Amino acid sequence: MAILSVALLASGARAITAKKQEFFPPEVVDSVWWRDLPVGETPLWLPDALAGNASRIRLSISGIVRVRLVIRVDERTDGKFVGHVILVTLGRSGRRQKTISRIFRISAADMAEFHQQTSSAKLWELYPEHWVSSDENDICIDGEQLVFERVDERGYRFSEINAQCAAPRGAINAARFLLDKAGMRKFHRLLQ
Repeated sequence: MAILSVALLASGARAITAKKQEFFPPEVVDSVWWRDLPVGETPLWLPDALAGNASRIRLSISGIVRVRLVIRVDERTDGKFVGHVILVTLGRSGRRQKTISRIFRISAADMAEFHQQTSSAKLWELYPEHWVSSDENDICIDGEQLVFERVDERGYRFSEINAQCAAPRGAINAARFLLDKAGMRKFHRLLQ
């Protein structure tokens, strides 16, 4: 069973400008395993992150496997959705060996289903969200980290989950859904 732990900013913490390597806000950057995003991806927490879109959602998957996967869905102001997927395969040295980047189609009905799944999973209800095991005897050493981000007129949201240790079923289902829509079904294995 997973519970949600909430990290709160200390009162009086000042806002800082993002440096090139800060793709996540200061209050969550230390909890993200993958500190940089592939070429073409930009931080979603900065004030101009919408970049002319009505909303943007991103799922980043990284961990012990030598695969880094980013799926982003942009809702344009005309109500249409455009999906982007970037797959980075790392060599033994940890350097990028191969990068695949492409655009995919996703419908408004698909996104409504995705939003239903994230709502059922209670993603993005608090900021920031860090899902951890409710069993104090659990030891979670490795796995794949799922980082769900959302930005819209309501602001930025962040939810971080270890797929193998603490992920609520609804969050795994939402990740599988995006993998399927992005044509990345074979990477369901990262969620087991």
